[in-house]
Amino acid sequence: MKAACVRGNLQPTYCFLEKCIQLYETIMVRHGLMVVGDPYAGKSSIIQVLAEAMSAIKDDPKYVNVQRFFVNPKSITQNQLYGVFDMDT
Repeated sequence: MKAACVRGNLQPTYCFLEKCIQLYETIMVRHGLMVVGDPYAGKSSIIQVLAEAMSAIKDDPKYVNVQRFFVNPKSITQNQLYGVFDMDT
């Protein structure tokens, strides 16, 4: 992650790297998630650094290359974006 920070011209502070690790741990136990927070809090940078770090170790059989996809929330319904509880299933 430190090398990814250097390539992205970011400072690898303890707090920043800790947030990257927290995001990784959350991803490992959830099927999907949303990263929310104040503007300029570093959300996009944390996602980018973690994706680069994970892709850098893709030769390890426990990890795969990371692909990121972004969705315009205005292009889909709220049920599609957040999910909905289906009583039939």
